[in-house]
This record gives sequence, structure tokens and C-alpha cells, in this order.
Amino acid sequence: MLCEQDVASSTCIYEPILELERDLISTDDHYRYVEYLQGQNFAPDWEIVYDAVRFQTWIANNGSRLKDLCRNSEVPSWPSIVSRLEEDIKKFEPTTRFEIPTTRSIFQPIFDSVKQAADEMGLKPIRTVELVTSTDISPTPAALPTTGQHLLFIGPGTSSFCNYWAKAITAVVTAIPRAHGFKRIAGTDDVRKVLRYDPRGIALAGRLALYYATHGTTLGFGEVLSTPNLAYRVQLLDAMETFAIAHEYSHFVAEERFPSSESGLHLDQSRELESFCDAMGVGISRDCANRNENFLSFAGIGGLAFLWAAQLCQTVRELLHDSLLKGSDSIRRSGQQSTHPALSERILAVKTMTVERTAADQREWVRQFIEEYDRILETIGNTVIEAVDSAVKAIQTVGESGRISH
Repeated sequence: MLCEQDVASSTCIYEPILELERDLISTDDHYRYVEYLQGQNFAPDWEIVYDAVRFQTWIANNGSRLKDLCRNSEVPSWPSIVSRLEEDIKKFEPTTRFEIPTTRSIFQPIFDSVKQAADEMGLKPIRTVELVTSTDISPTPAALPTTGQHLLFIGPGTSSFCNYWAKAITAVVTAIPRAHGFKRIAGTDDVRKVLRYDPRGIALAGRLALYYATHGTTLGFGEVLSTPNLAYRVQLLDAMETFAIAHEYSHFVAEERFPSSESGLHLDQSRELESFCDAMGVGISRDCANRNENFLSFAGIGGLAFLWAAQLCQTVRELLHDSLLKGSDSIRRSGQQSTHPALSERILAVKTMTVERTAADQREWVRQFIEEYDRILETIGNTVIEAVDSAVKAIQTVGESGRISH
């Protein structure tokens, strides 16, 4: 699992096993097992997300708008993506009651690229890996190594998270030339100057973090008008999703080479496993980047942005719950023992590994680029956290004043 999930990040309501078994639509033993696993993470409040008919209706209503967007996007791959999505929805036959056509339309090309890169790097799993829809509404995909066919669960929780945060980051980055010129971002003041010049990116980042804090997901956030420079956003989105899949794919490699690595590990061993998968995820992502000409992925920005966004959402979530819902058991406390390294440690490791694995003649340039990008993300995060903290303190002050007056 890419990031450790908060205890209630998906607010799952588990159905009784017998009831789930009665509802299974698959007659194939393999897919009955997949469907059972999907049911374990299924949150009934989000049932509409897994309605294939809904996607068919949405495409029918928005197909022409998407095609117009493609024609003006300067993203060569977009027309084929939309066409593939339309075709996949027309031909879609669900193998389980939770499967939706967008899982393969969105993630299969990325998965195929990750698989090819891993094979060429000597990281080919012995057993086959199948993409299946994740019913976990959190942003984290999950790998399930088995003695048969491996399962990689990924779905709308991941795609919505990466999509929204790619829009927020792109809105800030593409405002830099207009607000700051083409000079290097040297510090926090430079970033804040950009945020004041065009506040759309920071406003979206704040709204996303607050929404995640209350819902444990970005699903249902609503439509966000397309940000400038769609080509840049698509490249960032692809980099984030590639890292997420590459990390999970590495779990299958680890399990086959070191059996039982997914269970029965001490905390230190579990954290070492996650660090190993981060390292493999960076390496695989960079290989995919070379093939697909994605510089952001090559420079480690996919992993950096994904982990940074997860860290910001987690921090705001904890801040709100600790301050306004004291005593709540609904989220994991940061002081509790974790099977994953701290996100701040993982972010530093991604940056370090990216620089170390870059050719000597490019290393300094990549180091400066990733440090500048990290500086931008850090300032966005600190600005959001400061605003939330200030609002929480104001609410607490009003509450205390009310108690005193009574």
C-alpha cells in the first residue's frame, strides 16, 4: 500500500459476509474472490461511483465537450484517450459488481508501461498481475500478492486524488512566469508573491485539503474548471499515477523474491519494505519517463507530488480533528506506530534517489529543479496549514468567549 490509510479514511461500513456472498454476480471462482475482496472495502455511501451505467450516461452527455477540449489541448495522446474511453464503455462487461470501465481506460496504459519498464530492469514478477477496481475511496492503491495471480487494486479514489492535485499544482506553477518572470524560485517569498498574483492554485489546494480532512477522499469534490496549460497538467498527472502504480507493482517483486514479506513483519521490516518499493517506484517511473518523454516523471516529481499531497491532507485532517474534535478516535494519531516510514522521510528519500540516479552531466540541473519544485510545494502546504490553524484558533476563541459569557 502506497500510503498508510487513516483508520477512518474510507469510513467503510462492512456488510455481513453471507449478505455479500448472496450479492456476488460472478460465477467464476477467481472473480468471486475478487468481488468478495472488493466488498470488504466497499462504502455503501459511495455506491454511485461504482455504477457503470452512470459512466455510460456521463460519456454520452459530455463526449462532444471532451472532444472539443482535446482539439484545443496540445496533448497528442488525449484524442486517443477519449476514444478509448468511449470504446471501453461501449464494450464493457463487468466481471464483478464493483468493476467500472474507467479502471482499465485510465490505468491500463500506465500499468503496461510500468510492466515493460520493470521487465527491462530485471524486475519481472513470475506470476501475472491483474488490474482490478479498488473500492477504497482513499487515494492509495493496494497490491495483493498471491500464490496465483497477483491483484493490483486501483480506482477512482486514486484517479480523483491525482487529478485534483495536479490541477492545483499546475495552477501555481503556470502562474510563475507571469508573476515572477523566468527567474529561479529562490525562497518562500518568491512563492508567496506568485500565490498573491494568482490565488486560484492555493485556493484549490486549501479546499482540497479541507474536503479530504472531512471525507477521507477527494471523490465527490465536484468539477474544477480546467487550469491553464493542460499539457503540463496531463504530464504531472501521468507522473503521479505512474509512481503510484510502480510502487505497488514493486510489492509483487518483493513478495516473490522474499516470500511472506507482506505479512508477519516487524515494524522496522515493514518500513524497509515500503522504502524498497519507493526506490523501485522511482526507478521504474524514470524508465517510463524516458520512453514517454515525461520530464516531470524523470525528475521524480510524480512521487514527490503524490507523497506531498498525501502529507498535506493528513496534516490538515489531524489538525482539524485534534483541535475541533478532541478525543475523536476516527483517525490515526501521528504518534501511533506505523508500518510506513513518515511521509517527510519518504519525500526526502525520493528526492535523494532521483538525484543520485541521474547521470553526472545532468545531476546538478536535476537537483536544482527538484529542490525548486519542493520549495514551491512546501510553501503551498505551509500556507494552507497556517490558514487552517488560524481559522481553528479563531473558532476556539469564539467558543471560549461564548462559554465565559454564559
